[in-house]
Amino acid sequence: MTRKRPAGPGGGEAPGTAVDGPEAGGAPVRDGGEAAAPAQPPCRDPVAEVVVDIAAQDVDRVFHFLVPPELAGRLQVGHRVTVPFGPRRVEGTVVGFAPVPEVPPERLRPILALRDPIPVLTPALIDLARWMEERYLCLFVQALRAMLPPGARGDRVSPAPRRWVRLAVDPAEARARARELAGRAPRQAAVLERLARSGAAGGLPQAFLLQQAAAGPEVVKALERKGWVVVEERLPVLDEPAAAAEPAGPPPPLTPEQAAVWRKLEPALRAAGSGDDPGAGGTAPGRPQEGDQGSPASTRAGEPAGAPPPRCGAGVPAPAGGGAAPQAFLVHGVTGSGKTEIYLRAIAAVLARGQGAICLVPEIALTPQTVARFRARFGNRVAVLHSAMTPAQRLATWRAIRTGTKPVVVGARSAIFAPVPRLGLIVVDEEHETSYKQEETPRYHAREVALARARLEGAVVILGSATPSVETYHRALAGELGLLELSRRVGERPLPAVELVDMREEFEAGHRSIFSRRLLELMRQRLEAGQQVLLFLNRRGYHTVLLCRECGFVLRCPHCDVSLTFHQLASGRLVCRCHYCEHRQVPPATCPRCGGVALHPFGLGTQKVEEAARQLFPGARIQRMDADVTARRGAHEAIYRQFAAGRIDILIGTQMIAKGWDVPGVTLVGVVSADTALHMPDFRRQERTFQLLEQVAGRAGRGSDPGQVVIQTYSPDHPCLQAVADHDYRALFDLESAARRELGFPPFGHLIRAVVAGAERPPVERAAARLAAAWRAALAEAGVEGGSVTPAAPAPIERLRGRWRWHVLARAADGPALREATRAALASLRPHWPRDVLVQVDVDPYSML
Repeated sequence: MTRKRPAGPGGGEAPGTAVDGPEAGGAPVRDGGEAAAPAQPPCRDPVAEVVVDIAAQDVDRVFHFLVPPELAGRLQVGHRVTVPFGPRRVEGTVVGFAPVPEVPPERLRPILALRDPIPVLTPALIDLARWMEERYLCLFVQALRAMLPPGARGDRVSPAPRRWVRLAVDPAEARARARELAGRAPRQAAVLERLARSGAAGGLPQAFLLQQAAAGPEVVKALERKGWVVVEERLPVLDEPAAAAEPAGPPPPLTPEQAAVWRKLEPALRAAGSGDDPGAGGTAPGRPQEGDQGSPASTRAGEPAGAPPPRCGAGVPAPAGGGAAPQAFLVHGVTGSGKTEIYLRAIAAVLARGQGAICLVPEIALTPQTVARFRARFGNRVAVLHSAMTPAQRLATWRAIRTGTKPVVVGARSAIFAPVPRLGLIVVDEEHETSYKQEETPRYHAREVALARARLEGAVVILGSATPSVETYHRALAGELGLLELSRRVGERPLPAVELVDMREEFEAGHRSIFSRRLLELMRQRLEAGQQVLLFLNRRGYHTVLLCRECGFVLRCPHCDVSLTFHQLASGRLVCRCHYCEHRQVPPATCPRCGGVALHPFGLGTQKVEEAARQLFPGARIQRMDADVTARRGAHEAIYRQFAAGRIDILIGTQMIAKGWDVPGVTLVGVVSADTALHMPDFRRQERTFQLLEQVAGRAGRGSDPGQVVIQTYSPDHPCLQAVADHDYRALFDLESAARRELGFPPFGHLIRAVVAGAERPPVERAAARLAAAWRAALAEAGVEGGSVTPAAPAPIERLRGRWRWHVLARAADGPALREATRAALASLRPHWPRDVLVQVDVDPYSML
């Protein structure tokens, strides 16, 4: 029998389904006193342990199902299956096997079907999901879902096969045939010549080949009839033509600092764990055994029903065999110091040992230039994963990774779950980036998941940044990470000079332009010299607020507690937009409150900056780059290529131009306003401001000409901006450490934020107050050292997408104890939690809005 249950604390973000004991179809199990035998490939145990794909607290546990005869010897850990669950058929994931359980066999029902020919998850990834369940207070099934490829749940994704063309003769003969055909069939000759020149034994995609040879499909058919080419259909993999590019030359020589870093990394890479392919089923290399710190306890059949699923320990899992933890390193290198070359050499080292590697980069830094560097070094072995891919492309790429065809994965946050066989290395570039933090359940941080996965699989981790997070640098100073420094740019190029311009003085002098006199002067000089300029403002739109000067009314979103931003359409018309819910409306002619006509827009956005630049420099080639411009697929790459080719003089953009750009022609960076982020309601605001400004400043002076940076601000004496002017990361770190140590904030304490949301304000306020009280009681009962809970209060954005939001913040020095007390508080509230109120729990939050 099934019954509905309202979403309560810790139970996910939407109402789920709870299923009662034996009628659900499988026997629930709980943590036992001894470890179950590890699954072997193939496993012949008669009972499979399955987690059903239902995100509800009551069923977030392991259920037993019989393995039918037709699946005996085929079913493996990580397979997706269909199982009977009450009157329904539901999907699930096999997470283990057991011998004949102690419960009566008639209580068990058989698995109905196998959904995939190969396991979609490795045993190590399943263990990682258990670690995430404990670390981020999510459901086990939610962690598993985060790792699944497209099409693994619900409707199948069926990528259309592509036609590929390869030579049926050796390249020398193909060239000879091309010479014979050059006079009477030039297009056939061009196709043969292009295939011979590519050097790709597997051939080329037909569409790409015909484009390069300016030929039609009939040309390929003619060559196929002659027996000179073979046409095949293959599942697509993203950007395959780029993989067939000409190989790069030998790696550049290392600088003395790079060589010193490499000498410290190389021994760790040689010692990286090795073993059988975890995708083969059974126990993966590095999978923790019972008793290891952080290892998920095994389950036993026949335990009482209704118990919660086994959970991992509080810390990062220990490596295989209980040995010393594999090494993790922080490469702290200034912008342009050659960190990427270190990554490439490290990847080459693990590839030479038959292992694979994952390189995480922030989504906005996943530029064509970044991908090209990896593919130039590793060719067709590189897989790229990012949000712009279609589900079919992601699935095809995932398959290539899973089978070991592409052992190098470059991608954004979710690429940390790529099923790379024999994983030897994980690189997290720009490890400080907030985009590594997932803002939906499960709210994981890819950097922390990378460290946990590396320990599970015996891999090495390299964290890289010019501006490391305070938490990571603190770990390095404490000896938890190896600290490797690169203090000089490659080629001994100097870091750009940074100049702070006091905009108060500009105002007093009667200068009302968006650009200060100093920035205008330098822009003119650079444009006259044929050099390029970057203008940075981390705010899109035209104006940021519409205000009535008579009564003070501000036009706000009807669904969110934020002001509407003015955007200028291509037609020149202005429209007001909400950047949170995408509400749009025409600007009112009169004030909605007082009826006055003194409505005036204030604040700057990138559109306004672009307009001003065009007026001041009418002969310059100017381009804007923000989320509005790059919404169309391929726009980001097109703008980058134009800029890198020197066809854009002034590029105006948001933070997407601050990372991953290495354009030698840029000699001037102008920061239009540095003050916005400094005044956000966030304890990380100074750290984030420094990181963003230092990163964008690092785009200047990467070529033969020195770079210069102008930062416009109304707070030139602010210590954060002074640290940017001096390129002094350590000053910023010391400033932040002192403040956070006093407050008990990370890295000197642990935080958990709970956001309570609902359609009506009063029940949300009452529920948040109950949560705060229960949380304090749980901390007190557990005796959590230094534990405290803030009073319930409206969130900084109190209304978002039509829902009212209150939040509560808990902190303590002991992270595991704080998480256990949080679980206890949520469990105590669950039976009587209001049906229409949700709670979202965020461990180590990065957003306080």
